[in-house]
Amino acid sequence: MKPVNHFKSDIIFNPIIILFGLILLIFFSLGLGHQELGPGRLVSIIWGNFGFKGHESEETYQSIVFLVRLPRILLAVLIGAGLAASGAAFQTIFRNPLVSPEILGVSAGAGFGAALAMLFKLPPILVQSFALAFGLLAVALTLGIARVTDRASIMSMLLGGIVVTALFGAFLGVVKTLADPWNTLPGIVFWLLGSLARSSPRDVLMVLPATVLGLGTLFLFRYQIETLSAGHDEAKTMGVEPFKVRMVVVGAATLITAVGVSVCGMVGWIGLVTPHLARIRGGTSFPTLLVRSMAFGAILTLAIDDLIRSVKAAELPLGVMTALIGTPIFLILLPKTRGAFR
Repeated sequence: MKPVNHFKSDIIFNPIIILFGLILLIFFSLGLGHQELGPGRLVSIIWGNFGFKGHESEETYQSIVFLVRLPRILLAVLIGAGLAASGAAFQTIFRNPLVSPEILGVSAGAGFGAALAMLFKLPPILVQSFALAFGLLAVALTLGIARVTDRASIMSMLLGGIVVTALFGAFLGVVKTLADPWNTLPGIVFWLLGSLARSSPRDVLMVLPATVLGLGTLFLFRYQIETLSAGHDEAKTMGVEPFKVRMVVVGAATLITAVGVSVCGMVGWIGLVTPHLARIRGGTSFPTLLVRSMAFGAILTLAIDDLIRSVKAAELPLGVMTALIGTPIFLILLPKTRGAFR
């Protein structure tokens, strides 16, 4: 019986099966919404959009599929893959299963930046710009604190992240206190809870380059990150400079996380949970873990967003749903993968 279970698990976690599953999920997601579209009708719409003769009645749905649903789906895939890859990299270099992309204060800084822009009633593009700028500023402060105390050691970076997160959390509290409780405050609260409801092609163009750059950097340094997981001294004996690798990982992960948060708000748990899911039957080798985490992150984020869109009564915040679903998954997976950090 046991070998059979392993065989089934190997099939489920096979990279080709995972990729095929993601493609199917994307296709299914295109038909999901208030106006549900079956597979046949969806194929006809896609076929007609590329210039082939389709039913004239399908032309009215092409804008819904390609200008409303497709950007939201692409953002879910990009943000999910980016957060998961960042979480896997952080957990590897810090050798800690409880580390997530938000640990260095990027989400807290981005949340304050967005809230500040909303307080002054700035346009959406400036809300995203403020969120991105303050997210990057928060991580810069974290690294500055760490460098002053102990040249960016692991513990100094983590403690610096805690301090900066608390600081920007306090700033955010001040902004929420000053905000108009009838007009401005609800928008701030809704943004902080995270959502992909207002996704647009412009958002995809903003997230795509930064995410590709960040993921590409992590992929190029995948073997150095793998070596660093053995420990500081072991990495140095193998010719890897720990400080340099950590700064590269922090820079790439911060860029990915800050851009994602600036567009969709604060979405937690994806970067924390997904790497643990990717470790099951996949080992702890970082090059493999990175690719699997990206795929699982994209699938998990998109599946949760599909669940949100399938609720007709009201659209629940993405950040709330990722926490509700991610918490029990994390509690189940952590005992199975904790041996990877010993």
